[in-house]
Amino acid sequence: MTDLGSKKPTPKFMGAVQDKMDNKSRSVRHEHRLQWTLRSKTTPNSGALPDISKKGDLQDGLFVWQAKLTKQNRFTITSDVLMEVCRQASLNGKWAGLVITLEGLDEHMEKDWVMLPASVFGELIDSYKID
Repeated sequence: MTDLGSKKPTPKFMGAVQDKMDNKSRSVRHEHRLQWTLRSKTTPNSGALPDISKKGDLQDGLFVWQAKLTKQNRFTITSDVLMEVCRQASLNGKWAGLVITLEGLDEHMEKDWVMLPASVFGELIDSYKID
């Protein structure tokens, strides 16, 4: 009699489904946590909604935020990512923002980073500048 081991064999396609569920759950938890950090509100299923006012992972009175999460200590920002968040923000009459969480950074480093267009950063600095 052949010993098949104690584990039940699982088809490869089932692993792929499980990975997607895990990534989706991670993404939802990530966005939920960021709403407190950014003082913004999550947009559930933002990528699947046809209504442009519901686009962006998070929104508030000033910004449309795109949230990116990686287990790595690096993230590549492409023109496609920037163009998409700028388009969504423009159609909503808001500023574009990108928040990146790098889970792979050393423990002593902050994991969440915000990216804004330089012109937006300048306006924010001007409005809060103390002489």
